[in-house]
Amino acid sequence: MKKFYNFMALALVAMLTLTLTSCNDDGYIADTLDGIWEGEVSQNYSWRWTNYSRYQYVDMEFITDPYKYAQGYGYEYDYYSDGYERVRFHFEVRNEVIYIDYADGVHVCIPKHNYTLTRNRFSGEFRDYYTGEYLGSFSFVKYTDYRYNRVYYPYSKEIDFEENK
Repeated sequence: MKKFYNFMALALVAMLTLTLTSCNDDGYIADTLDGIWEGEVSQNYSWRWTNYSRYQYVDMEFITDPYKYAQGYGYEYDYYSDGYERVRFHFEVRNEVIYIDYADGVHVCIPKHNYTLTRNRFSGEFRDYYTGEYLGSFSFVKYTDYRYNRVYYPYSKEIDFEENK
């Protein structure tokens, strides 16, 4: 009977370790995302019988909220030849999946098996939040961990949540 209790105690400790590791992974992912990432996003489109891709230079600024676990907000800057557009977003990491809700109503997720995240590289696939449909891919390099006052040319359009205006 003592062996049974020892086995159960060991099984409980192992289960708690796995559970806590999963939660810690979410926090680690959110902390690693914190900063400014820049690179290229490829969006796939279908028109009639043809599929094609559009490449866009983007940078994303993730700001982890210190008062909310594995959550935060940020800004995506989409660059065009005549300026850029800035879109605010909220993000959350749950079970190693990154969920991003944009102010313009777009909701995407980055499934845990569809991205690679290191201290200075972040690449993967955007999927539709609800259907899981493939939307495009991205490849970013971390520009900086530090916050600073961004000085850019005036952007042509800013999209923010109504509650923040």
